[in-house]
Amino acid sequence: MTGDDLLLDALANLPQRHSLAVIAPALWQQPDVVALWIGGSLARGEGDLYSDVDLRLAVAPPALEAWRTPDFDTLFAGSCLGRLFLPFGPEVFLHHLALAGGDIYDLWVQSAVQNPSNEAILILGCRDAELARRLQPHKPTLQTPYPPADGATIRQLLVEYWINTHKHRKVLHRGLNLLTQSGIQQVERSTLLRLWYVQATGHDCGVQGVQSIYSLTHLTRTVTQAQGAAALELLGIPLTDAAQIVHAIERMRDEVSQVGQALAASLDFVYPLELEHMVRQCWTEFRSEAG
Repeated sequence: MTGDDLLLDALANLPQRHSLAVIAPALWQQPDVVALWIGGSLARGEGDLYSDVDLRLAVAPPALEAWRTPDFDTLFAGSCLGRLFLPFGPEVFLHHLALAGGDIYDLWVQSAVQNPSNEAILILGCRDAELARRLQPHKPTLQTPYPPADGATIRQLLVEYWINTHKHRKVLHRGLNLLTQSGIQQVERSTLLRLWYVQATGHDCGVQGVQSIYSLTHLTRTVTQAQGAAALELLGIPLTDAAQIVHAIERMRDEVSQVGQALAASLDFVYPLELEHMVRQCWTEFRSEAG
C-alpha cells in the first residue's frame, strides 16, 4: 500500500481513536513524512481505554534532525501539555507526550531508511514503495522479554542483597527509620521481585537497561500468577513504625533465603550461606541489645 491516502478505518473503536482522527492527518500533511503507522497494544489488538498511542513516523533522512524539536502546538492542535525526549540511536528517537484530553502518545520518529522495530504494525499511510515492502509483511518475532538467568549474576545479586540488608541495624540504631524504608522499598522489594521472576521463568528481568510499562506488565503478571496473593502481601507490608520495619526486614530475608537457595540448586551456583549466617547472627545480637 502506497500513496497519499491515510487509512484510519482499521483503528479499534476506542477513545484514543478520536484524538488520532485529528493528530494523524496533521502529521500526514507534513511533506517530509514518508510513512505513518501504529505500534504497541493498539496494533496488537490488545488496547484498552487507557492504552498509550504508539504512533510511529518515518521521515526523509534530511528532515530527521528537525523532528527532534517539531512544532507540537501545530501538530497536536495545542493539546500537548508535557513532553519527554528519549533518544534510541542516531536515527531513532521518541517523544513521550501527555495531551490535554488525558491520552499519552509515544511518537516514535525514525529515518525512512531505518528498518521498523520488531513489533506488530498497523499501517496508516506510506508514500514509499520500498518502505511499504518492509512494513507490510512485518510480523513480530515472539521472544521472551528477558535473557536466560545466569547463575553467577544471580549469586552476585544475593551477595549484594545480604550486604545491603546488613546495614539496616546501623540505620535503625541511628534512628534513621525513613532511610530504612527507602532501602526496603527501592532495593529489597525489587530484588525479591526479580528473584521470583527468575524462579518462575528461568529468565532474568534485571539485565534490561530500560524498563517500560509493557515489560513491567509482563513481569508483574508473571509473578502474580506464580506467587498469588502472597506476593502482594509480602511486598505490601506497611512500614509506618519501627516494629513494622523490623517485621518487613525479617520476612523479606526469609523469602530471599528460600528463593535464593532454590535458585542456587536450579542454576548450579554456590549460595552465599556464610554471608547470610553472619548477617542473621549480627541482627539477632542487635535486636537483643535494642530490647
